Amino acid sequence: MIVKQRSKPTVNGAGVARTGLVIALFAITCSAFAAERLEAPAITTRDVAARDYVDQQLREVRREAEQRYPTREEFTAIIEKLRADIRKLEISEATIAGKASQESANVALGIAVFSLLTGGIGVMFEFMRRRRENGSDRIRFGK
Repeated sequence: MIVKQRSKPTVNGAGVARTGLVIALFAITCSAFAAERLEAPAITTRDVAARDYVDQQLREVRREAEQRYPTREEFTAIIEKLRADIRKLEISEATIAGKASQESANVALGIAVFSLLTGGIGVMFEFMRRRRENGSDRIRFGK
C-alpha cells in the first residue's frame, strides 16, 4: 500500500502582496468616504430660497387645512351627533319592525277568528241538518 504524504502549504508571495494591496485600497476608500461625509455642505442662496419656498408652501397648506377641516372638539361634536342620529334610526327601525310584526299578528288573528266563525257556522248547519233528518227534537250524535 502506497501512502501519499500531504504536502505542506507554501506561502505564495504574489498572493500575499495582492491581499495586502486589496486591504490598502479598501482602507483608502473608507477613509475618503468618511472624510467626504464629515465635510460641511456648502449652502448656497439658491438652496436657502428653495427651502423658504417649501416652508411657505407648507404654511399655506396648513392654513387651508385649518380652514377646511374641523378641530378635534368640532369633530367630536359631529361624531356624537351622528351616533345619536344612528341610535334614533335604530330605534325607529325597531319600532317599524315591531309594528310590522304586530300587523302580521293582527292579520293572523283575523284569519283565526274568521276560521272559527266559519267552523261554528258549519257545525250549526250540520246540527240543524241532522235534526231535520231525524225528525225529532232529540239530538243524536254519530250514525
